[in-house]
Amino acid sequence: MTWLKVIYCERSVRGAHECPIGIFPGVVGDDLSARNRRSTGDLNHAMHASAHLAGSANGEQKDDDNYLDGPHHKALIQHFAGLPVDQDALYALARQHNLRVVEDAAHAIGSRYRGRLIGSFGDLVVFSFHPNKNMTSTEGGAISTADKSEATKLEQYRFHGIKRNAAGEVDVLFPGAKSNLTDVAAQIGIDQLRRLDGFNARRLALATQYFAELDGFKPVVLPSRGDSGHSWHMFQVLIDFPAHHMSRPEFQARMAERGIGIGVHYPCIPGLAYYRDQGYRAEDTPVAARVGRETVTLPLFPAMSDDDVVRVCRELRDLLN
Repeated sequence: MTWLKVIYCERSVRGAHECPIGIFPGVVGDDLSARNRRSTGDLNHAMHASAHLAGSANGEQKDDDNYLDGPHHKALIQHFAGLPVDQDALYALARQHNLRVVEDAAHAIGSRYRGRLIGSFGDLVVFSFHPNKNMTSTEGGAISTADKSEATKLEQYRFHGIKRNAAGEVDVLFPGAKSNLTDVAAQIGIDQLRRLDGFNARRLALATQYFAELDGFKPVVLPSRGDSGHSWHMFQVLIDFPAHHMSRPEFQARMAERGIGIGVHYPCIPGLAYYRDQGYRAEDTPVAARVGRETVTLPLFPAMSDDDVVRVCRELRDLLN
């Protein structure tokens, strides 16, 4: 019998991140190779699990091998905004350096790489069901694995490290967490899962319209377009704000005056106070530093109309022109 990938749900994405980082061999206190253009959430979860962030590449490929030459045991990779990373290159690199891979798929529920759903293959894959994700259980997360023994340990970890024998007797094998998904949250998630393909199809249509509306508009740098496997959790553009004689908060305020909310996903992590105190410097990762300065997130959610996209782009052009 072939062992298929199993998904275990967690009460929060923090629990889903900390499980694989914290309980599998060669993780706690070990080095974790990560990239800096990402949410702080997964890196904070790694810190809670006592991992050391050994490096950051932000897409600057020349740096990757330098960071991976050390005794790393995990690579924490994010499918940013719903666009899958190059899985072939990722797992070739992991094999070369004997790395375990934790895929942060918080943005990528329903995304596909070469036609295969993210989480249906690979090593350990973590999802988020936070309310702002492509589907939600109001709060929660999940981990997928194809390793039967690791699946058993994940199941135990999310509920106090408890193991039950055939007679129902309880033993505690290690100090686990209380992070199982509630039944109410699970039922909401089941209903959302049924609707996920429709949600993602609408997101793709809205992103396609953004590209059409902003094509050739020089003040913004558009995101990578990807293919039909992109689930479009977010739509970011880059703007050189000093060139337009404004700061990013000023830009956000002026768009808000026009009835349009603008997000920032995300600032450069080495520029944040905690990580600066750990010795990281934004200037060491110039690509992430630039993105952190210039990125803004335009509205994108399934209930938006085509006219909403037209209005966002019209106000954006008007303000930057």
